[in-house]
Amino acid sequence: MPALIDPLSARTNRIFADVRTMQGAYFHLFTSLVLLPFFLSHVSTASRLAPAAEQTIVGGYQPIKNLNDSQIIEITKFAVEEYNKSHKTETLEFSKVVKGDFQVVEGINYKLLIEARWLSRAYNYLAFVFEDLNGHKKLESFIPAN
Repeated sequence: MPALIDPLSARTNRIFADVRTMQGAYFHLFTSLVLLPFFLSHVSTASRLAPAAEQTIVGGYQPIKNLNDSQIIEITKFAVEEYNKSHKTETLEFSKVVKGDFQVVEGINYKLLIEARWLSRAYNYLAFVFEDLNGHKKLESFIPAN
């Protein structure tokens, strides 16, 4: 015996299917309208901070904008002090940061061109310092740049 088809339940199933489709469409429309302004503001902010010609490579070194920042001075002085600990015959005195770059990794790598004085004469040194996420610093390298 063939199964009887209830026209009312078939129609009800179609209506519910249409409602579910409309809900999905409204969800996507709503999501698009909410997220689009956020995305556009993010893109415009990023383009203002780094113009297309100056885009940085992810994971690459970027220039330090304020070489006189107290954190940069602290890291630079740390590099000179660590150098002095390992070279007891030479005692360098920090003078200034000439140039600096940083790289974000699991912490921050600093590449610093430092001017330091030894026997009243200024010399440039290239220092590499790593600062981990807990703020612990390690002098990786400190070599004369002249």
